[in-house]
Amino acid sequence: MPSEGNAFETLSDRAQAAFRAWYSLGDEPRTRLDDWLLTREQLARFAEPISPVTLRRATNAVLMAGLEALAPTDTQGVRILRAKHLDQRLGKEIAHDEKLSLDQVNRILAGTLKRLGELVAGREIALRAVNVQRLESALPPTPYRNLFGQADLRAQVVELLRRPGESAPIALVGLGGLGKTALADAIARQCAREGLFERLLWIRLHAEDTEAEAPGTEAHALDFAEVVERIHTALFGEDEASEPSEAMFSRVRQALLGQPHLVVLDNLETPHDLAAILHPLPLLTGPSRFLLTSRARPAADANAIVILLDELSQADSVELAVDQAIAAGSRATGALSVADAVEVYRIVGGNPLALKLAAGLSAVEPLADLLRDLREWQSPSIEQLYRRIYWSVWAVLTAPAQALLLAMPLVSEKGGTPDQLLAISRLAESQLWPAIHELLERSLLEARGTVRVKRYGIHRLTEAFVQADLTDWQSPVDD
Repeated sequence: MPSEGNAFETLSDRAQAAFRAWYSLGDEPRTRLDDWLLTREQLARFAEPISPVTLRRATNAVLMAGLEALAPTDTQGVRILRAKHLDQRLGKEIAHDEKLSLDQVNRILAGTLKRLGELVAGREIALRAVNVQRLESALPPTPYRNLFGQADLRAQVVELLRRPGESAPIALVGLGGLGKTALADAIARQCAREGLFERLLWIRLHAEDTEAEAPGTEAHALDFAEVVERIHTALFGEDEASEPSEAMFSRVRQALLGQPHLVVLDNLETPHDLAAILHPLPLLTGPSRFLLTSRARPAADANAIVILLDELSQADSVELAVDQAIAAGSRATGALSVADAVEVYRIVGGNPLALKLAAGLSAVEPLADLLRDLREWQSPSIEQLYRRIYWSVWAVLTAPAQALLLAMPLVSEKGGTPDQLLAISRLAESQLWPAIHELLERSLLEARGTVRVKRYGIHRLTEAFVQADLTDWQSPVDD
């Protein structure tokens, strides 16, 4: 990806080339600014179909606005630039009128055109920054400090999302804890930076995710109508959720076919859920694209592009473990060394969540004891390893953090607000935020919601541990 400086120079050069091609009506996009947000704003004002002519008009409108902004500080240069490229006058005629030499005219033309390109490029970069903030405001808080070992997969998926004419949903598939949600987040943010979509929608799904169900009731399978309803709410807000299902579908379809959206459907769990959603999904694709995360792999006949996630390499695992140990507080007592992190990897493997949990323990447990325990816990089943690690993490939590973790299965999949966590955990307000930060540091809590409305939830594997192993555990802050 080009640096900010290189990106600015590239945009400036493109603006200058577009100005020199002011009257070009050919179908050559290199002489226009078709992909610029400034151009899209101009196009939105035209009540005409998009064509090479309207694209040229929109490009010229962007350049003219820049020219008018430049005129007060460079009156002569703008006058000469207009005479040369808009009035198409000869250089010697301009030199005669301005009482300048031809060399002077050419120097003024080059300097003013460069300043115009820089001014327009600066406006485009500023608008893109605002647009990135707008798009990312719809995403949950970033679920990772640093993303390790997924750069190639991220680039591969973003390239698929850029590809013209491609509409198939993309499914990120892998075992629990491999980082599917983190990868989806990184992909969505890359799309925001590149301006590939008009809107980003993040829909966190699960078979138990309905407001009508009480915690602990039997899960039901997702259906397409529920997904459409969730997309409808993300597009139009909670107040519009009372529309009939047919009206919801029509309105969602119109929105997704009218403008390119990236819709992330996070946390699909079963083959049934995938089949129920994937088969009718082409009705909503076209300019809009869908990115799914799932433990289950779509059926062979499903219309989906499957991206399989595997465990991290040793090098990436070691980087993650050292980074997580620092995040969990081991810097104060001596950071986890690379050699120590290699030992953790050899026992735990390259599952990111298992590495985070184990590395986080290094902040509170002597390393020799931790490595001994991990070796004793080695199991062919990653679930059994998780369970042992969870028990060890649980043992070092403070009482408020334990109380909050015990309450977390009562929170819906979209997460609970701080006020809701306060109510269900029965913690004092002075205890809540230290407990939240402690669980975040131990990788037992996930930040969800958006940058404006923070919500907190737990990973499905963490929830399974709490429900299976801690059901009868009495909250340490209960009366």
